Amino acid sequence: LTILVGRDGRESSPILHKALTETFVSLGVHIIDLGVISSPMLYFAEKKLKPNGAIMITASHNPKDDNGFKMMSMGVGVFGEEIQYLSTLKHSTPKAGGTLTDKDVTESYLQHILSALEAPHQLKDMRIAWDFAGGAVCSAKDILKKIPGTHFSINDTFDPTFKAHEPDPTVLENMHQLKTLVLSEQCDVGIAFDGDGDRVGVLDHTGAMIDGDRLVTLLAKEVIHNHPGATILADVKSSRVFLNQVKLYGGHPMLTRTGHSYVKAALKKTGALLAGEMSGHIFYADRNDGYDDGLYAGLRLLNILSEERKSLHALNEALPRYAISPEIRIPYGSKEKFEIVKKLSDLLSDMDIPFLGEDGIRVENEDGWWLLRASNTQDLLILRFEGVDETALNHIKDHFNHVIDRVDSNLLIKI
Repeated sequence: LTILVGRDGRESSPILHKALTETFVSLGVHIIDLGVISSPMLYFAEKKLKPNGAIMITASHNPKDDNGFKMMSMGVGVFGEEIQYLSTLKHSTPKAGGTLTDKDVTESYLQHILSALEAPHQLKDMRIAWDFAGGAVCSAKDILKKIPGTHFSINDTFDPTFKAHEPDPTVLENMHQLKTLVLSEQCDVGIAFDGDGDRVGVLDHTGAMIDGDRLVTLLAKEVIHNHPGATILADVKSSRVFLNQVKLYGGHPMLTRTGHSYVKAALKKTGALLAGEMSGHIFYADRNDGYDDGLYAGLRLLNILSEERKSLHALNEALPRYAISPEIRIPYGSKEKFEIVKKLSDLLSDMDIPFLGEDGIRVENEDGWWLLRASNTQDLLILRFEGVDETALNHIKDHFNHVIDRVDSNLLIKI
């Protein structure tokens, strides 16, 4: 039995790493230790080395004091009920023969992701800002030496305490340093990563953030151009801009459950060539192996910008804009959050109101849509609303209030 192990740069990762590897070796398992790497580097190594399993020690974008494990078994992610099942297993008996071997996959990983750039020489005139957040992607920062253009990087050495800012590129406050760098150095684009490198955040030359659903929409055009009719996935929180534009490009858009493990599973099931989440997880399966990799996605974006010869700002502004709310996050009990979704789905069924039940409840009509879902990781309900314009958005909220008032009047939204 062979298992790959990698870890991020958090203060607690060495302790967990020692306990994990010593335990497995005592059970007769062969451990290949990849050292301090990003999660995508572990996924890359898993595809190439084909072990029995792989474990990444990381808390991803979470605060510095958090930590945990991302696990794979025979190439498939272990999540949801499978994790709960692990807690029921009995302790194994120690067994001789386990080994611990170090392996460095950094150079082969960098060579692989450079394939994202089809014409790297076209980047020579670009000015690019990078924020490594002091996280795991610092292990791959030498790639900047291999990419033409002028590069400016910040927080590019490991910082176990994330002093500069929390490693979550979807939070505007965490992008302030990168925005300042983009504006001061007159960069064409700013690219940021989370703590373990599987998510990407992007700023245009004005310092404006590109929302995750709009980013995957922009990336989809290239994939569909090369593979007409390709299936493209986005999570259920995504704007209708994604659905409409992917159809316009000649692709097949689909909404899927939120959560990188669920999206990865849906990618494999549907044969989609690209998937993206609002949270910045981007999965390529056309020239990559279908895992989420912030650095690879960033390079694919640079490739598009060099070929389009248009600014990221111009490409984003060319997409339609609808009236859309931010995510509304409401504290709700760990058990009650799922019960309210069930009650609401039963009510909608009784009212003959169609809805998408892939992940929570998404109700669509010609004016727009509303969404209520239970968070996978926190005791929260997530709400979002979109209309073709502000008037339509208010109609959507009014429809939600009309329904939710029969289930929990505390969830009524002000219009």
